Amino acid sequence: MTAHNRRDTTLRCLRSLAAQTEVDWSPNHIVLVDDGSNDGTADAAREEFPGITLSRQDSGDLLWAGGMAIGAQIAIENGADSLWMVNDDIEFDTDALARMLRTRDSWLATHNKNPWVIGSTRSPTDGSTTYGGWSRQGRVIVRVHLIPAPETPTLCATTSFNSILIPTDRFRALGGFDRHFPHLRADHDLGYRATKAGDDLVVIPGHIGTCEPNSPSVWQRPPEPFGERLRDMQSRKWYPPAASLRYTVRHYGVIGLASFLRPHLLILTSHLQHRLITRRRSRARQGGRR
Repeated sequence: MTAHNRRDTTLRCLRSLAAQTEVDWSPNHIVLVDDGSNDGTADAAREEFPGITLSRQDSGDLLWAGGMAIGAQIAIENGADSLWMVNDDIEFDTDALARMLRTRDSWLATHNKNPWVIGSTRSPTDGSTTYGGWSRQGRVIVRVHLIPAPETPTLCATTSFNSILIPTDRFRALGGFDRHFPHLRADHDLGYRATKAGDDLVVIPGHIGTCEPNSPSVWQRPPEPFGERLRDMQSRKWYPPAASLRYTVRHYGVIGLASFLRPHLLILTSHLQHRLITRRRSRARQGGRR
């Protein structure tokens, strides 16, 4: 797992990892990459969990995939035959890892293939699925849909890496994360590459813990100035043009290039809708004062 300046959130996740039951597991299995936190995350984690492997990075701009790539390499060098990649904003149920391992072992026995095992997370507010496996629809404009936590092990097209158990040999064979995707799409890209290579991505039954969706970024908030939204959307964290084009062509082909334009169109249409609504409200207020 990787962390940056959310000390309390990271510690809650570590505590839930340390509390896993039914498995041969301890905090000594955890690799935490701290990406230049200045809120005491690394020191607090080391004090409460002295057995973890802590990698302190100073840049502060590794973003998700950069931090996870460092953590994966450390785990591989330490001899891990599986990588349990997790986000630090999840509070895991105590049987999360045990259930993921049972699904892996059952699938391996039944299908003679070692799968990538995905755990879905739920909202602590309403219990709905917030992250997990994704299905795919469409060719010209490709859409992916989050799969609600299933009742039986279910294959998916790609996945969010909030909680995923990966065979180390397959992670290495596919080259790990593509450096062109430092944050958004790094996980979906690797998930697509895995399914294209013939690997099974399997979502386990039920949820493995709680995790709220991230708050909307600047580019997703219509009241923000159009230029600021566009700059945020094209930043390294979200949809940098070159990386976005690379992703689209790689997984959707030339016929799917309309998907490359979709975030831009979303910003433009939501901006125009917001301006129209604002003008109508302004006219209504002016009419009420006459």
